[in-house]
Amino acid sequence: KAQQGAAQAFGTLYVAIVYTPSSVRHGNQINVGVTSAIPGSNIHVTTNRGGNYTVPVPSTGHVTVHIPGTYAGTLRITVTDAGWPLVVRNVPIT
Repeated sequence: KAQQGAAQAFGTLYVAIVYTPSSVRHGNQINVGVTSAIPGSNIHVTTNRGGNYTVPVPSTGHVTVHIPGTYAGTLRITVTDAGWPLVVRNVPIT
């Protein structure tokens, strides 16, 4: 699934597309991809299960955050860029 969010840096509006899987099997890695993020900033991905991941955004503005697999249930993923909220999504883990 892809969802758009917006972040702003230095008076420029960046539209980011965030990709997360629609569902994942337990134990499998979860990839959160962000396209057109703010170059030079950091993408922060947090989960409701205590996960907290930070990845610097390269000049291309494309970044993928790898979240380790987790147990069955629902994983709530929150993605921010330079402190600006992009996406909050619930991903079912089967």
